[in-house]
Amino acid sequence: WISEESDDVKTVSPEDIKFSLDRLMAKDQDHWNRFHMVRSIDIKSEDQIQINLNVPDADFFISLADGRSKLLSKSNIGNPMKMESVPPIGSGPWKLAKLVDDSYSSVENVYSAPNPPYLDSIEFHIITDPQARLSAYSVGLIDVYNIENYLSELDIALENPEPGLGFEIVFNTAIPPFDDDSTRFLARSSINPDEIIQKAWHNYAFFSLGFVTNHPSWIPDRSDWESYFYPFQHPEVLKEIVPIVITTSDFGSRYKESAEIASQQLQAVGFDPIINFVNRRQYAEKVWRQGDFDVLMGPTFPQSSTNSFVIPVLHSQGEWNTSNHQDSRLDELIEEQSQEYNLEKRSEIINNINIHLLEKSYRFMPATQKSLWAWTEDLKNMHPNFSGFEYSHWERVWLDR
Repeated sequence: WISEESDDVKTVSPEDIKFSLDRLMAKDQDHWNRFHMVRSIDIKSEDQIQINLNVPDADFFISLADGRSKLLSKSNIGNPMKMESVPPIGSGPWKLAKLVDDSYSSVENVYSAPNPPYLDSIEFHIITDPQARLSAYSVGLIDVYNIENYLSELDIALENPEPGLGFEIVFNTAIPPFDDDSTRFLARSSINPDEIIQKAWHNYAFFSLGFVTNHPSWIPDRSDWESYFYPFQHPEVLKEIVPIVITTSDFGSRYKESAEIASQQLQAVGFDPIINFVNRRQYAEKVWRQGDFDVLMGPTFPQSSTNSFVIPVLHSQGEWNTSNHQDSRLDELIEEQSQEYNLEKRSEIINNINIHLLEKSYRFMPATQKSLWAWTEDLKNMHPNFSGFEYSHWERVWLDR
């Protein structure tokens, strides 16, 4: 991608790759868990590197291809505390021109052969205030807008499904009342995902089992999941009132309203729910680390691939198995799919996992997020693919002004 005549050319060495992967795997990195499968990295020669895995992992190449897996040259790093401002090396039609933390960044076209981007540069602005962001788009200061205010009267150009992000419900199977299967199934069947999606998420969400998917077929169809929930299910009311505590935190209005709706749905079948709002530190420590809850409602575990969720969260021995379930059949399915590189075979196993999770009702995500995007009529050939933090679509767009 970078022409030999370019001043920016820098040969990528095995040392650069090892340095970059070691950095990405460091526990102080935000997304270190996407390389959880890597045991060690060895340099074999001046043009060969060997990456050793703990076990075969079908998501390894997806982790390497992730848009955040940036290669840096150790020789370019002056200040280790300013790593994010160091320009990446290797192939690619863009170079980092400017970076202001939590505010602004820009990339410039390096005009590399054979197919350079149509744009000279792209600026990315981080505008945290939703109203200011909307105003900037409305008056033409920005060309592409990530919509947060559902009520804004804008033409939505893209509804982008984001498996792994959304409102999750988790039952603690280690303590009463949800250690009892029938009580847990009753609670699950009282939940109406459609009501949560319509009222709290303004219809910009969908049902899932909460984990990142590598293929659209891994997201359950409505015909697969609706028979487990209200109104398809008409659960009998509990014979006596069962008090439960719903633990959540302040993750914004959508999550708060979702918890309130789910609480009302549980109350309709005889549970006596109290919503306990804890601060985010308590949410992480008491809930995720200690499993101190009856029902957990809120966003799920941060993840970057299917295995980065199903192994630590859904496996019985997983470090973040907050539902505290013990399920040997589920463990077998998780281990089998984790090492299956054939997409068709793996998809079949994933679908079996989906059915098993629906039947057992340990956890599910009644409202999975869709990110909404709008862009101006001047921006042409905009066909974005945000999966895995992909950004190659920016190479083929142009402005017609």
